[in-house]
Amino acid sequence: MKSIRTRVGTFLTGSDIADAVLNLSAASANVQRQETVDIPVVLDRRIHRARFMVGWMTDVCVLTSAEDAEELEEPAAVIDLLDRAATVGVRRARPFTPEEMRTLPDLDPDIDLD
Repeated sequence: MKSIRTRVGTFLTGSDIADAVLNLSAASANVQRQETVDIPVVLDRRIHRARFMVGWMTDVCVLTSAEDAEELEEPAAVIDLLDRAATVGVRRARPFTPEEMRTLPDLDPDIDLD
């Protein structure tokens, strides 16, 4: 287990989750962005959800916890955080559909869109 320490509090969570949050925070800070994370945390021996900001102009620190608790795992959250960290600042574009292409002005009518 690890603790995530921010300006708004300290959150006890799984080691992989904490490391992924720190990864996203660093990636976001590098491109001067902030991201919201939503992760499971342990509070009063119960699992809760915490939402907070990470990234640019935020302070995030991850500490190994001495808490004697079962490791908190949420693989979907870890995958989401790592995917977001890998694509921070990446602009994604999708190709136009044939229907969208037909609405563009000055399009050569002889081009096969299908």
